Amino acid sequence: MKESLVHGRALMSGKLIGPAVGAMTAVLVFGVSGAADAAPAPGQVRAGAAGGADVAVGATVTSALGLGTVTVTNTATDDGPSAATGVVLTTQIPTTADSVAGLPSGCSYSAAAHTVTCALGGVGTGQAVSRAFTVHFGTGAVGLHFPVTTTRTASSPADPNAANDTATVYCYAVTGLLIVC
Repeated sequence: MKESLVHGRALMSGKLIGPAVGAMTAVLVFGVSGAADAAPAPGQVRAGAAGGADVAVGATVTSALGLGTVTVTNTATDDGPSAATGVVLTTQIPTTADSVAGLPSGCSYSAAAHTVTCALGGVGTGQAVSRAFTVHFGTGAVGLHFPVTTTRTASSPADPNAANDTATVYCYAVTGLLIVC
């Protein structure tokens, strides 16, 4: 039995009910099961979905012991079926951050909005593109829990799966020099 996600809508199960004859023809009977937009389970095959580029967002935040900084690495992975263009990731950083450094090409920081926006350009099907930058904190962050959230804010063609368009990492400032994420 094989199952597929068809047009991103339903899982279909097929069962061979007759032997192959002549030029290897087979009769299949299909039934529909599962939730709409359900992701395929392990071993399932994703049938050709109608257009779209599913850009999945990932984020890691690592702290540098004794420096009061964290390095944020954002990743956009194109899960297909089409290649994505105009991919933009926006990271909301805590208002307690003092500054942002090490911005790679295509990334900009808005102190007023507390965001870092990175224009990644195109991401091929099955490929991932990452950008990293450093956020500095002062003593104002001590004792605070804070999220670092990255969201896909633009891409083309349309993204058929909004469920994986945001990634959040939670951190805690133990002291001005020790941040745990």
